[in-house]
Amino acid sequence: MKKLALLLLCMILVLSFSSCNKDKAKDKDSDEEDRVEENQDDDEESEDENQDDDDDESEDSSSSLSISKGDYDFKTGLSTFITDYLNTKTPTIDLIDESEQPDAVIWDIMGLYTADLTIMEIPAYDALDLTGSKDKKVTGNLMFSGFEATKELDGDKIKFGYTNTYEEDGFGSLKGDTVTSTGYLDTKKNILVSEDTTTREGNLISKTVMEIARLKHGTFLVQHITYNSETSSDGQSCLFLRSTTDSLTAIIASGEPVVDFNYTSLFDHGDVSAEDLAKDFTTALTIKVADGEVTYE
Repeated sequence: MKKLALLLLCMILVLSFSSCNKDKAKDKDSDEEDRVEENQDDDEESEDENQDDDDDESEDSSSSLSISKGDYDFKTGLSTFITDYLNTKTPTIDLIDESEQPDAVIWDIMGLYTADLTIMEIPAYDALDLTGSKDKKVTGNLMFSGFEATKELDGDKIKFGYTNTYEEDGFGSLKGDTVTSTGYLDTKKNILVSEDTTTREGNLISKTVMEIARLKHGTFLVQHITYNSETSSDGQSCLFLRSTTDSLTAIIASGEPVVDFNYTSLFDHGDVSAEDLAKDFTTALTIKVADGEVTYE
């Protein structure tokens, strides 16, 4: 079941940002040609330096997966950032999939996969404008939900979001429910923040927060906290994760049954372990991948 969920997520993400990445490559070539015409000598020197960097990265990398150097632009930054995050942890997730999992952890381990469903539509914001517009604010309908959404550049932040009120009952929603999604990618600090809420009859009934931080050395930190008062009385469901291409620590935990919860942002945590992120929560399962081995605690 977990493999099916992961496969579905990957298929959705690939469909959403594949066209964006193609446009990005095309625009990059065009921009380089323009710069050559303006200042050929400077560009040749820059290209030589970039080539040396690429060669060094190729020699040092133990993975053939596509992971950028962490430069995220307005046009494709959201999809590229999420691609980098997914590709960084893919080798360790594959090891988890192939490992022998104790029956006692089968339910808890699903938290490792379902957390990513929170970000599955974010790459679609990059598809709101495929015409090459130079506008710093674009609007349109997201390709999966169909909700009218906005993406805009505000300083170093790529902001995105939507608000939608259901006109009829739907999957997990009732007529009159208002769902709001807001978030941004801080392209200077390389942190993605996403918050989703649902309001019913004026009352907040669910809230989900997900933050993904890319550290300078390529490690990703993740915290995902969610609670729905209509479907759970056990408390918040949480995932805290630290991942590189060859190591991973994931902690599935629970918190208090509070919808409008407060939390400490990754901006404030800094470069910490998954254990540090989870210290104020009740741990249900810890998964570790190191030296090609998977352990469950």
